[in-house]
Amino acid sequence: SSVTVALPAKPGEPIFRCPSYRRVAAGLLLLQLGGFGLWQVESLNAFLRAHGQCSWRNVISEGRWWAAFVAHIGHRDFEHLLTNLGIFLVPTFLLQGMLPWWGAVTLYALTAAGSSACSLAYVYYVHAPAEPRRLDYAPWEAPRFADSIERPRCPAGHELICCIHGFQTGETSHTCDGCRRDFEPHAVMHRCEMCDYDLCEGCGNHRGQTAMHFHQFRNAFDEFCFLREAELGIGFDTMTSQQPYITNPHILNGAERLNPFDAAELSRPYLAWCQQSTCGSMGSSALASALSAVCALWLTELAVRGWRHPLLVLFSVAATVQPVVDLARLQSSHRLLGDSEVICSRREE
Repeated sequence: SSVTVALPAKPGEPIFRCPSYRRVAAGLLLLQLGGFGLWQVESLNAFLRAHGQCSWRNVISEGRWWAAFVAHIGHRDFEHLLTNLGIFLVPTFLLQGMLPWWGAVTLYALTAAGSSACSLAYVYYVHAPAEPRRLDYAPWEAPRFADSIERPRCPAGHELICCIHGFQTGETSHTCDGCRRDFEPHAVMHRCEMCDYDLCEGCGNHRGQTAMHFHQFRNAFDEFCFLREAELGIGFDTMTSQQPYITNPHILNGAERLNPFDAAELSRPYLAWCQQSTCGSMGSSALASALSAVCALWLTELAVRGWRHPLLVLFSVAATVQPVVDLARLQSSHRLLGDSEVICSRREE
């Protein structure tokens, strides 16, 4: 079998001969430039971090699955924009003689989904704390302690949802239904959207409601990390036993407190995971590496056959920018991993 690639014979000829592929290339270009422009608006950064960043917290903990796709078309750094323009436009050019336009779009979507899934798996298996994994608290399992407490509800019986005032709420002004005070910007509030019922943190605490009442976990792993970090913060060690404090609160009355140094050592992996889970994963870098490798081999073969075009130089430059920058960032993350290994060895001693 043979494959026909639509190549311009001279640099002056149109690159995209197929009108459908020309529209696909224009759409990809506009999406990449538009995403980069939105990231340059400082007031939108908080929203984009929540909905346009492929992080563990966004995709797994909060269930915003679309962030795994949006992250590939919105980049804050110029080197990421440059690389993604190359890895999207060059395959579009090479595929126009092989697949219909919708086949190329489907290939991009599947590649983006696969690279995001692999990067999230890498974050979990490399950076996640070892304790919940050893105790079989997996991210694909349902929360185990969701029914151990009674969650606060509005007068109509609906569960209150924890949110940020002015960011996750439709209106900009709200008043606490407990103390009748107005919420400050970016204050934590507990809200029932159906009844327009709100409580501030102060009223929640006075009503005997803890932070666990307002956290709705989607999996057993995130739930354990939250509870484990909370108990280590006050010096207890019960979540790894047969009687965790969340189901046996009375055990804290007679439990022996940890040495502050030991508690800090035990909580350090969870604090590091809390920071790592909010950072963007390397899904875009995985996509860049996969498509860059394929296109580089393809362009190399064409160059050997005698084809000369500016794309050979432009793609080579664009494809090497992001991997070099991400390599430096990966080295810094490995230093953090080495520090955690040192901590684990100290604990064993």
